[in-house]
Amino acid sequence: MKFLNRAVCLGCDEPLQMDEQNDELCFLCRMSLPGWDDSQKDVCPVCGQTNLSEEGLCCDCRSQTWAFSSMMGLTPYRLGPGHWTAVYKKEPRPRLVKVLAERFFWDTGLSAVLVPVPAHGHHKRRRGWDPVLKLAKVLAKETGWPLVFALRRRPTASQKTLDRVERFLNAEKSYFLTGKSVKQKICWLVDDVVTTGATVQACASLLKTAGAREVRILCLALH
Repeated sequence: MKFLNRAVCLGCDEPLQMDEQNDELCFLCRMSLPGWDDSQKDVCPVCGQTNLSEEGLCCDCRSQTWAFSSMMGLTPYRLGPGHWTAVYKKEPRPRLVKVLAERFFWDTGLSAVLVPVPAHGHHKRRRGWDPVLKLAKVLAKETGWPLVFALRRRPTASQKTLDRVERFLNAEKSYFLTGKSVKQKICWLVDDVVTTGATVQACASLLKTAGAREVRILCLALH
């Protein structure tokens, strides 16, 4: 009962200390974000993953040609922020996304659009809402960039049930273009979590086919 009226952390729901309440995140959650520790200083300039022993491009990006030019995650997917992703996908937390988005510099002078990755119909019906669409709407409000629903999803297998090779094959046949114009646009492709990169690669390839000048990936969490 002593915590009844105390503000809680947007990430972990633990009560905030008096000196943390302006941040809306507790010290442990803030310390887990990019830029708070040395392990986040050396990242691959394309996929955004933390380099271990590599310099410049990571091993995956040296051997893989991506349809996107860069990838940015608002949080790393690991203990701490990884929990936020699970919590966010269970219930909409637009304030949490806004607080995370405010940490990044947005070049709002760009002629850019936000393209949400369409949800699997089964997952959307089970949850009763679309986490990626909610994320995209919050980011649209934060940046002023318009939402363009350029992609649709076919009722194929869920990526969660597949291995890495199967994910890339399944993703290639899972999405199609709606006809909404992205010609000569910088497209920020929005997803909640990126693991193998299969989904964003398939979607980015379609956007490039539709004439997008450049595709960049923006997700809530990078695995």
